[in-house]
Amino acid sequence: KTPWKSILMSAPVWGIMLGHAASNWGNYTLNQQLPTYMANVLGFDLKLTGLLSSMCYVLQWLVCIFASWMTDWIRGKQYMSTIRIRKLNTIIGLWLTGIFVVWAGYAGCNTTFAIILLLLTAGLNTFTVPGCKSSMLDMAPAFSGIVFGFSNTISNIPGFLAPQIAGSILQNSSLSEWQAVFWLSASVHILGSILFLLKGSDELQDWANVEKIDNIVDSKNKTSQENDDKNDDIIQTRL
Repeated sequence: KTPWKSILMSAPVWGIMLGHAASNWGNYTLNQQLPTYMANVLGFDLKLTGLLSSMCYVLQWLVCIFASWMTDWIRGKQYMSTIRIRKLNTIIGLWLTGIFVVWAGYAGCNTTFAIILLLLTAGLNTFTVPGCKSSMLDMAPAFSGIVFGFSNTISNIPGFLAPQIAGSILQNSSLSEWQAVFWLSASVHILGSILFLLKGSDELQDWANVEKIDNIVDSKNKTSQENDDKNDDIIQTRL
C-alpha cells in the first residue's frame, strides 16, 4: 500500500517540493518576463529579443545534460556522497542563480554583462534537476513517481502565480520595479532551498522500505494464522 500519510508528513519530501517550486518560480519569471525586460529596459529590438530568449532554453538543455552527467561521474568516483552532490547542485541552481539575477538588475548600461548574467541564471537553474528534483530516487525509489507527482503539482503553482505577482509589481516597467522582481525571485530561490539543504536525505526512508514493510506484513499474517490455528485446535479439543 502507498504510505500517503508518511509521504505528506515527510520533511525530506517537502524539501524536494519546495526546492522544485523555488526553481520553477525563477524559471517562469525569467522565461516569461525576460523578453519584456530586454525590450523595455535594455532597449533591444524584437528580433534580438527573440534570439536571446530562445538561447535560454538551449542553454538550459545543455547545462542540464552536463550537470546530470557530472553528478553521476562524481557519484561513480565516490568523490562526494549522493546527498552532498545533490545539495551542492541545489545551491548552484538556486543560490548562485539568485545572486546572478539580482546582479543583472544592477548592471546599469552594461547590457552585454546583464545578458550574460541572465543567461547564466537561466542555464544554471537546471542544476536543480540532478539536485533536489532527483532526490526522491535516492530516499524513496519505490514511491519516486508518486513523490515526483506531488512535487511537480506543487511546483507548477508558480507557473501562474509568479507572472501575476511580477505584473502587479511592474506598473511602469521601471528599472527599480524590475530590480524588485529580481530580488523577489532570488528570495524565493534561497528560502525554498533551505528545507532541502537541512533535511534532504539520500537514505532509504522507513516508509519507503518495501522489503521491511513486506516482512512486517508477512510476520503479522503469520502470527494471525498461528492464532487462528490455535483457536481451531482449542475448539476441536472441546468438541
